[in-house]
Amino acid sequence: MARPRRGDILSLTVDDLAFGGEGVGRADGYVVFVRGGLPGDRLRVRLTEARSRFGRGVIEAVEAPSPDRVEAPCPYFGRCYATQGNVSPHEKRSLAGAWPKLAAAAAALTWGEATARV
Repeated sequence: MARPRRGDILSLTVDDLAFGGEGVGRADGYVVFVRGGLPGDRLRVRLTEARSRFGRGVIEAVEAPSPDRVEAPCPYFGRCYATQGNVSPHEKRSLAGAWPKLAAAAAALTWGEATARV
């Protein structure tokens, strides 16, 4: 398959969450970050950004929802700031699990490596 381009529609399954909370999925090996995607979601995604190794997309349709996907708490979810703190149980587990990964990565650096990267 040729590398996808901006505007292409891809079908993918979200496998994981990135540190920023975006869903991470792959379409024929091409990595796509999707805001609002949850692990286990089967999505149809439109690419908004296409780089050589990864892309970013927006959800066009949820073909099969994740078991962790919950109903929105109100009809204005995502459009107002009152519901910004609501996250799925999977996102809470992933965010809590991110700190040990970050601490382990930081501990693996020697002082020389850490100052060289600053």
